[in-house]
Amino acid sequence: PRLKGDVMAVWRDIARNGGYRFSAYYNIGRDGEIMKRHPEWNRIKANGKPYDRMLCYHSGVAEAYLWPMIEEIMDRYEPDGFWFDGSCFTVNVCYCGKCRSRFHREQGLDAPERPEDEGWAEYKEMQRQIYREFIRRTTDRIKQRDPDCLVAVNWAYSLMMPEEPYRRIDYLTGDRGNSVAVLSQEAHWYDSASKPFDLMTTIFLRNASGLAPKPAEQIQQEMAIIIANGGRYFAWDNPTSTSGLSQERHEFLADAVAPFLRARQKWCLQSERVPDVSLLYSAASHYAVGNESTRVFPPGNYMRPVTEVLCRAHLNYEMISDHRLRALDIRSPLLIVANPELIDSQNAQALRRYVAGEGTVLITGKGLKFEGLAELVGLELLSDPVGSEDWTVKIDDRSFGFRNQLHRTRPAGAGVLLSAKDKQGRQYPLFTEYRVGKSRALCALLPLFAQPEKQGEVPGAVLSYVLQKSMPPEERLVVTDAPETVEVVLRQRNKYYFLHLVNRAPGKRDSARSQWSQPYQRITDIPTAPRCHVSIKSPSKPVAVRLEPQGVNLDSWAYKNGRIEADVPEFQIHQILVMRTATEGAK
Repeated sequence: PRLKGDVMAVWRDIARNGGYRFSAYYNIGRDGEIMKRHPEWNRIKANGKPYDRMLCYHSGVAEAYLWPMIEEIMDRYEPDGFWFDGSCFTVNVCYCGKCRSRFHREQGLDAPERPEDEGWAEYKEMQRQIYREFIRRTTDRIKQRDPDCLVAVNWAYSLMMPEEPYRRIDYLTGDRGNSVAVLSQEAHWYDSASKPFDLMTTIFLRNASGLAPKPAEQIQQEMAIIIANGGRYFAWDNPTSTSGLSQERHEFLADAVAPFLRARQKWCLQSERVPDVSLLYSAASHYAVGNESTRVFPPGNYMRPVTEVLCRAHLNYEMISDHRLRALDIRSPLLIVANPELIDSQNAQALRRYVAGEGTVLITGKGLKFEGLAELVGLELLSDPVGSEDWTVKIDDRSFGFRNQLHRTRPAGAGVLLSAKDKQGRQYPLFTEYRVGKSRALCALLPLFAQPEKQGEVPGAVLSYVLQKSMPPEERLVVTDAPETVEVVLRQRNKYYFLHLVNRAPGKRDSARSQWSQPYQRITDIPTAPRCHVSIKSPSKPVAVRLEPQGVNLDSWAYKNGRIEADVPEFQIHQILVMRTATEGAK
């Protein structure tokens, strides 16, 4: 009601006159006003009550409202792209008449209302399929009218929907607000897909007087994580009540955000990760983990313990989707299958083909109980865990006690690298290796990377031992003595290596208010990352080694035994070591 004139036209003209792309924001899932007028378009709970502001894409809302609105925007404003919000994370199981009827038609069952009801998994899969169809049809309609119009859907094909992106989606995107802890995992996943991506964080925090810029070091830490992992940074600011801009916050963009990004742009864009390890992130397992939730695309938080361990160990990892696994598109020497909730027959077959092709795999936790995988790792499964038990393991003449769930097995070709004793003194394999030719199948019989409060304890010595044996330091592409709070990312473009060092030290953290239920954090006093040594595997001696964005040659380096040995000075947030080699490729 406070808007005067055609705001879309105003911003379109400003963008055109300034030589910028004009992209339209459209929330296609949380239109509260239209839901009041047309309650039949809302998602309905099993009890017959509506969800709060969640559209059902099988209700007819797309045909009657969303698509005509998109066409009107295209005709009147000719946007260069659409950024669609409010859909993927609002898709809960819907019990409207149309959803119930489709399920009965396809499955011959009434719509299940609880996870224990017959057809629950199938009902959730139907809801996922409805969403996939909506995204594809929406994208196709836009491309039919304007093939060059860019389409992105917030959080579609993200960790909550770990599927192969629809081919006509132009880029992947997600808004994380103020959650620096999860940015790295999200960036790794998007970087492993076949599309460009960006991640968005707010440039503001909320205080007693309204919105104020974040501390510069906080937003620079967020930006560094995103761009080091191959993404573009998307700055999130809220307009004023009259669709204007905050001068204070946009001066902050000019002073703290743009210079940081522009100084690093040359060394980040169009590069590819060179991973030390690959981590399977399966849609089948992900959806099985979230099976009891009404959310059709549940959060991907359960993998964070794994990714955090790999980051702290300075193991530069890629994430592998079902699609890439089945295509055997694995670009590192080691594939990790971490405590999967489900391995379907196609993935089990792909794992067997991968190992048969001289691959190395590390399977942990529940992975052993699925189709043929005990045979793959050379073990005979005696019994599944019945719960957490007390165990003792000895490493280098030191005993470690722990409480966890352990599969009881006996070797059927595998060698036992570590054993564990139960309270009765009975000994069982804890960590094994099965070699056939050049292939290696490693197995940790406990949920090695799982959250302790959910699965049990894992002694640090066991974790270190498994990682050392699975990927020995001398075989890694990057080895460093940097603190575990420094994230290490190796990327390449043609004859260039780019080693990114990102200081993820927590600094001082204070709670700040937000417009959502969870509080924001204000991060200050991030300590300087100390001087460190890095060792990078390289096929040839570099022509030059430089520190960027400073633009200075690094003098303290040498090339020995096929590795670049360099001392990196202390740095504040993000340091890039740029190495130009005489030959292309980093293998």
